[in-house]
Amino acid sequence: MSTYVINNRIPRFPVKLHYPDRATLQKQLEAIFQVWLNETLISNLVRRKACSQLYDFSCWMEAAGRFVETSTASDFEAWCKLQPFSAQSDWGAFLIYARKRLPSLEWTESHSGTL
Repeated sequence: MSTYVINNRIPRFPVKLHYPDRATLQKQLEAIFQVWLNETLISNLVRRKACSQLYDFSCWMEAAGRFVETSTASDFEAWCKLQPFSAQSDWGAFLIYARKRLPSLEWTESHSGTL
């Protein structure tokens, strides 16, 4: 696993339950996330903070019964407003990146038209 993952705090990426290969899709999203993180964030410290924050967000998504396929940038922004730290990354940019690389998920179009 990448050196940017701290204490296995890579986001969980909850996907809808009906996929027969759900675990494989989640692993693919993890790999896509690692590449996106490396390509997007230059500073190792910023990568670590972003990874940790997105892990917490993904835990919240999972607990709230939400899925990555239907998530939007505004979901992350709203969640960040309730946290003690501002957003450390751009969830919407990751969703665009992931959607292009994993079209087999049933992605929901965002209302902003960015996905």
